Amino acid sequence: MNIRVLVGLLLCCGSLPMFAAEVLGGISGRYEHSNNILQVQSGEQDEDMLIPRVDLTLVEESGRVQGSGILYVEHVDYRNDLAADETRYGLTTAWSASIIENRLMWVLEDAAGRRLVDSRELDIAENRSDQNQLVTGPDLTFSAGARDELTLSARYGNSWYGDALSFDNQRYTGRAHILHRLSPISSIGAHVEHGRTEFLRDQVADFDRDEVAIELSRGVTRSQIRLELGYNRVTPEEGDGYEGSLGIVSWRQQWKRSFFSELRGDWRLTDTGLEAISNAVEGGVDIDFVVSNDIYQLNSVSFISGWKSSRWSADLTVRAETQDYKVQPLDQEITAVEVGVSREISQQTTLNLYGDGSRSKFLGAGRVDREFELNLSVDHIFSNLFYGAVGGSYGGRNSNAVDADFRETIVFVEFGLRGTLLARERGRELRRDGQVGY
Repeated sequence: MNIRVLVGLLLCCGSLPMFAAEVLGGISGRYEHSNNILQVQSGEQDEDMLIPRVDLTLVEESGRVQGSGILYVEHVDYRNDLAADETRYGLTTAWSASIIENRLMWVLEDAAGRRLVDSRELDIAENRSDQNQLVTGPDLTFSAGARDELTLSARYGNSWYGDALSFDNQRYTGRAHILHRLSPISSIGAHVEHGRTEFLRDQVADFDRDEVAIELSRGVTRSQIRLELGYNRVTPEEGDGYEGSLGIVSWRQQWKRSFFSELRGDWRLTDTGLEAISNAVEGGVDIDFVVSNDIYQLNSVSFISGWKSSRWSADLTVRAETQDYKVQPLDQEITAVEVGVSREISQQTTLNLYGDGSRSKFLGAGRVDREFELNLSVDHIFSNLFYGAVGGSYGGRNSNAVDADFRETIVFVEFGLRGTLLARERGRELRRDGQVGY
């Protein structure tokens, strides 16, 4: 694990002594058996795996420092040596610190993990690299009466993709935002933003980014609506500049205390670095990218809904988007859905069903991939300290590319500290609601 990623993990874990956060976590061990560990169309090979794991979820919702973090680290020991042993991890964390109340705030967001390098290839160790996305900086707010305020923001960002790629970069962004409150539930605003992205390798061209937009918002107890419309432009040091429209439309409805829905539309010029951290902290389906330094026009629509009763819970997330790249032939159309259902059979036992599916059309290559995965598990709490779980998954890919199809079945047995289950459940709630750090 690279030192840059370790810094991100420490930013999450090192915050613990600073405040009385909700702390959930534990260790576990899992045995897995796969009937097609290399995810090949023919010549499948069985593999046994031993996987020790640590899970940690931190949440702080009051005080001068607020935010949350979700972290896991696991080591996969391939017993038959069909694949190289590997350490996998993921961190999503976002915090805000009120340095001067109602005047100066510091924001930090970080997303780290072993992510896919190329979403067109298999989800195996050879197609993953250590990656880290960091954004941090201050917000300085000035008020002119009860209805008007001006916020000046500065952000430093760092995108790191591991030793195998040459797209590491640093971002410097300044933003001015004006807000006028029309009423206690409605407001109008505008912002202007300028940013500079500098790549650490000389062969990759730096670029500037500009955007300007107006926004309207209305929120009552159970319903929030937001509309943002504007213009953005990206100007590389070499080659042509690109410009396009910018927009965000979102609606969130809390039907009951235990049932909500959210619909969001998004279009703008962007890049994989910006989208990786945005996907991590905003919830919904986290799309895997073909990592690139290219700019693309994003058009995205997503729907998220969640429901929970005393013994049942269910989640649904749907996302459809197009990625129109400006230089490289990486244009994609993506549709993805995730569904999860849990049933508390007793106070000690829970049944979990989870499924996801996606369709990716790579327009430049004329390739279409359809991927799916179904998971079933039963968790049982033996005592206040320990739990056990059994389950399995079935997944695969259908593709028009040569030898890209595969099927894989996995069964597992797991045992660990009960805090592991609590940390994972709380983390899923934060992820689903897009409240990592909010």
